[in-house]
Amino acid sequence: MKAVARWLLVVCALIVAMVAVGGITRLTNSGLSIVEWAPIVGIIPPTNDQTWQHAFAQYKQYPQYQMRTTPMELAEFKSIFFWEYAHRLLGRLIGLAFFIPWGYFMLRRRIASRTSWQLAGVGLLGAVQGGIGWYMVKSGLQTQPHVSHYRLALHLVTALTMLGWLAYVRADLLAPSQVPDVARPNAARGLRNVARLLLVVLTIQIIYGAFVAGLHAGYIYNTWPTMYGQWFPSASWDDALSYRNWIDNPAVVQFVHRVVAYVFVVLVTIFCAYAARVSLRSATRQWIYGVGVLTLVQVGLGIATLLTLVTLPLAALHQTCGALLVATLSVAIHGLRTPRVVLDRETEITLTSELNAPDSKSPSRT
Repeated sequence: MKAVARWLLVVCALIVAMVAVGGITRLTNSGLSIVEWAPIVGIIPPTNDQTWQHAFAQYKQYPQYQMRTTPMELAEFKSIFFWEYAHRLLGRLIGLAFFIPWGYFMLRRRIASRTSWQLAGVGLLGAVQGGIGWYMVKSGLQTQPHVSHYRLALHLVTALTMLGWLAYVRADLLAPSQVPDVARPNAARGLRNVARLLLVVLTIQIIYGAFVAGLHAGYIYNTWPTMYGQWFPSASWDDALSYRNWIDNPAVVQFVHRVVAYVFVVLVTIFCAYAARVSLRSATRQWIYGVGVLTLVQVGLGIATLLTLVTLPLAALHQTCGALLVATLSVAIHGLRTPRVVLDRETEITLTSELNAPDSKSPSRT
């Protein structure tokens, strides 16, 4: 079981790296440098001047190059090609790192049926994720040289869903739910409800984070806590957009991203304070406190990213910390799950014998 847990930890680490490289790819405008989807032959990058010139000629046929106001040299193209290639290569590596060991452990019967079905779901989601990535890239190869922020959000949420799911499955392998995690069931229920609410709010925040990235909303209103002296950017409201201001207007999208962050911080504070008053296993309490620490770091990185006009290192760390927060919250939620009773064979025989034994206090029959 420990070998399976180590394998899942490696896959989780690769997904976090994938999210980080994906953020760098977007921030360096590298995501549209490879204009075709070739899952098999695409693993081989250009290796000589002829193949580099061919890849560059393909890139020149699309809006990102055609709308440039300054010429691009081959050396610059190679630099943006590198990040998109690294992103796609990591995706292929994750596929190999997941499916090959999974097949091995299945053949050796090292994975329980329940866990196997969960991992099959993760594998299916990963296979779909590749198609979602290309679906996102295609939106930037048409009339405008940037991807749809809706498709970007779908791509990011899918990746983080895989990460959270794998983190939960791994936690279940290492600490199967055999006994209640808290002494008071009502307290456990309350903590679980707060944790589930946190997961919902975090999902909304991730979606709006992708909207901010896709709409380049981080490059405007670079002050905090107000937005150039206002709490709400009323001057940027576009009546023509109507309700779509909340999903398509960069200023309003940034405002929502800020507000959801404040809500999340309040809920995490309640979560940690509640956990401090309840009898918990130390490991579960540490994961809950880990959610609190990562939340503070994430908020600090977000503010710093905004104030520094989205510098690459801070923005990449902000996205990476978000991925770690998803994984940590998933493990904390696992620690607060409703226990299911699992008995080993010896305990089962003992209990059965006790239940079937005659009651010594009952009168004997004659």
